Amino acid sequence: MRGHQLLSADVDIKELAVETKNFSGAELEGLVRAAQSTAMNRHIKASTKVEVDMEKAESLQVTRGDFLASLENDIK
Repeated sequence: MRGHQLLSADVDIKELAVETKNFSGAELEGLVRAAQSTAMNRHIKASTKVEVDMEKAESLQVTRGDFLASLENDIK
C-alpha cells in the first residue's frame, strides 16, 4: 500500500504490529480491508442515491484513524 501511495504518512506500522499482536494472517487481512472500507466511506455521499467523487477516490489514502477505527469497530 505504501509503495502505491495508498497509505497515509501518519500510519505507524510498528504501532499496528503492537495493536495486532497474535492476530492471524486472516485477521490482519480483515483489518486492512476494513480500514480500506472506512477510508472509502469518508468519500461517499449517501442519501437516496450513493455518490462517489472519483477524483477523491483515486487519491484515497488509508490513515491511522481508519486502522484504529477498524480495530475498534470491526475487528475487536
